[in-house]
Amino acid sequence: MKHFPTLLAGFTGILFGATALAGENDKKTITPTEPEPSETWQFSLSLPGWIPWQTGEVGINGATSHLKLGPNDIIPKLDMIASVRAEAHKGRFGIMGEYSYMSLSDGVGTPGLVKKLDVRLDQHLGELALSWRLIESPRGWLDAFAGVRYTNLYQAVGIHPDDGAIEQASRGLVDALADRLAKGARERLVPLVQERITDRLASLRERDPVLPQGPLGDALRGALAQRVQAIIKQRQAELDGAIKSGIRARIDAAKAKLSHDLASAIKDQLNTRVARTDDWWDPFVGLRGHYDLSKAFYLTGRADIGGFGVGSELSWQVNAGIGCHLTRNFYTEMTYRLYDVNYRHDGLIYDVLTHGIELSAGINF
Repeated sequence: MKHFPTLLAGFTGILFGATALAGENDKKTITPTEPEPSETWQFSLSLPGWIPWQTGEVGINGATSHLKLGPNDIIPKLDMIASVRAEAHKGRFGIMGEYSYMSLSDGVGTPGLVKKLDVRLDQHLGELALSWRLIESPRGWLDAFAGVRYTNLYQAVGIHPDDGAIEQASRGLVDALADRLAKGARERLVPLVQERITDRLASLRERDPVLPQGPLGDALRGALAQRVQAIIKQRQAELDGAIKSGIRARIDAAKAKLSHDLASAIKDQLNTRVARTDDWWDPFVGLRGHYDLSKAFYLTGRADIGGFGVGSELSWQVNAGIGCHLTRNFYTEMTYRLYDVNYRHDGLIYDVLTHGIELSAGINF
């Protein structure tokens, strides 16, 4: 992954914090005041909110969209967002989990034979991990953890054809075909269909999508080209015979029939909705730490790495920043979070880095 050095830096930072904590313990060897971890259950519940940027690639069956989206692109398209983080600790043992859901949608007007695209993305992201406290000191702690992360990705696009543009394109295609038949040029069918029909469906390729999803509709371009070619081959002899007859009424009737059949087929094929769901499980391991700067303020950090070819090829995450104890039980945190995943399976390529400021508010009890 291009951003793997960032993960390494995050691990290095946490390990450096671990060294500081360990060194702090060494200074207190004369009077062993290191507190024993509490043997009663302690709980934490927080609501994080992420302000993300997303870059990378999402490919579907060989067609690829290039993502470069910011909060101003993503936030206005939010239909629903929910996120919760929970943790329980007893002694050195802990269990922690997180769940987030995001639903995005938008309607995009497009040129060519497609009047509008209705796009939608739903993403569920959940994780569960067990932790073990490696270091505990009066100023902070360091945990190692291991767990699994579940990703569920639903992508959909509704296609609205432009009937007027399709009828015009069908007539133009038949006129061009008739001209070539009149000149005896029969080998130009494939590039003619591409020029008059396929190239006017460029919006289905979604090279620069408005949502973090792949070009679901791109496969329709090839399927539609094949269907148009099949109809022309079925009707070509009739059109050719009319042209050879030299009778204008017969030629016009043959052209009108072929144009109508092509327009009907194109409208029928484009008036559709395409969707797919992908999900996978990623095992991961990592470290996280906490260091008190004062009674009110503290540093917090986490880094993990996972995937290992089980689900994604590789995934990694770094999250670090500062927190504040508002009261004995309530706290808030501001961190910078980076999450990178590279998943390739069943025709889907999802190689996306999501990063940005994360704000959290929580309670300890």
